[in-house]
Amino acid sequence: MKFSTRGIVAGALGLGLLAGGSTFALWNANTVVDAGQIEAGNLGVQAVDNVLWVDASPEHASPVTIDPADFRTVPGDKLERTQDLTVTLVGDNLKADLLVTSSALTFTGLPTPAPAAAITGTYTLIGKNGAAVSTPTALGQPTTLTVDRAAAKDSTATSATYTVRINLGFADVDGLVFANAKAALGDVTYKVTQVR
Repeated sequence: MKFSTRGIVAGALGLGLLAGGSTFALWNANTVVDAGQIEAGNLGVQAVDNVLWVDASPEHASPVTIDPADFRTVPGDKLERTQDLTVTLVGDNLKADLLVTSSALTFTGLPTPAPAAAITGTYTLIGKNGAAVSTPTALGQPTTLTVDRAAAKDSTATSATYTVRINLGFADVDGLVFANAKAALGDVTYKVTQVR
């Protein structure tokens, strides 16, 4: 009797260990899908090597291409310098400010003291349709243009081309105070900065 009781107790303990010490394997399944990728955009600015100088003085029916190294100005002349600028905007919500900064006109070969400057210089940004997208700004002063990529979301284009047009005017002056003088345009700097 004692033997059978011990057997029953031992069997009960064994079942208890099985119930509490292990887990049952329930069915499960899984699958893996590719969630895609997100690609970063890009922002950049590049000056195109297509500088063109023209003489737009009143006596010409249409501007005449010139080489500034060989051209000698006289009072009343009007010259133009143009160069294309490529702004890269890759990003559906990308908007950027294009900042143009130029050096002020400087002169050499003037008498001392120098007379009031009779040479004026301005620059203007021209859009792809030939229309000005900024107001004429004096050389030496910055101007900012906001470029909005979202406006071209339906287009495959990722860049926009602008033309930077510099206008020089030589006013009528008395005497020969500007004879043999040289005017230096200096540097023009282009910078694009993202804005929200």
